[in-house]
Amino acid sequence: MNQVFFRGKWQPEQFVSIPITNRSFRYGDGLFESFRLVNGHWVFKKYHWERFIDGCEALKYEVPSKACTDIQKALAILDSNKNFRIRLQAWRKGKGKYTPQSNEIEWLLEAHEKKKGSWSLSKKGLKIDFARRGIPKHSLTPFKTSNALDYVLGSLERKKRNLDDLLFCNEDGDIVEGCHSNVFCLIDGKLLTPTLKSGCLNGIIRRVLLNENSDQLKIREKRLRRKHILSADEIWMTNSIQGIMWVKKLGKRKYGNELAKKWVKKLNTLSKD
Repeated sequence: MNQVFFRGKWQPEQFVSIPITNRSFRYGDGLFESFRLVNGHWVFKKYHWERFIDGCEALKYEVPSKACTDIQKALAILDSNKNFRIRLQAWRKGKGKYTPQSNEIEWLLEAHEKKKGSWSLSKKGLKIDFARRGIPKHSLTPFKTSNALDYVLGSLERKKRNLDDLLFCNEDGDIVEGCHSNVFCLIDGKLLTPTLKSGCLNGIIRRVLLNENSDQLKIREKRLRRKHILSADEIWMTNSIQGIMWVKKLGKRKYGNELAKKWVKKLNTLSKD
């Protein structure tokens, strides 16, 4: 049973109610983070909290100085022998229409129990293709805001086409990301991912991988076009819940996963820090 921490206590989600005046419900005036809690350990907490605070600043939210401590105390109540997917949802408090009456935030946590605490690479691989609609780049694309309509519509297209994911392009024709993931491609021994200027999410696994750039493997941000993706040896889709997902097929083109196998193991090691 999924649990929700709201206003000081954990309770089953069916007992939690939020008023219809909630600004996230009415105006998409909200922000969220999804992360893994493995045996009480908040995986890649530093990066998640940095992105959350940066997003709050972009939305002009006033975050209490003790917010992180309060959230950690709430997480500590959960069974430390279990693994969870956590969603931290925040929104601007108070009423008002387009002009808010307050910039203070309210927040809640959702906990969904997961069996596995580590990442593994699927044997099947993903089937993906290019989306038939693009997504625009703007100042809020690095953050996970409550307005996710581009990804909802993309996911409907993905489902209709019987695919596992889609690759979005922006108005300039640059590759951006997937429906719920960042994208990496291996070309000539270099692992490349779109720049934040493309309009992609400032993904957590994306940041982890970029920080692991070395002489053994060059990991770079680059403006990517369709021709780059189609000439790659491997394509990865990444997010903080599923880790690294390898692409087996894009359209009629097939891809490998040898490097992905090695990096899933390394990601599991890095996640324990």
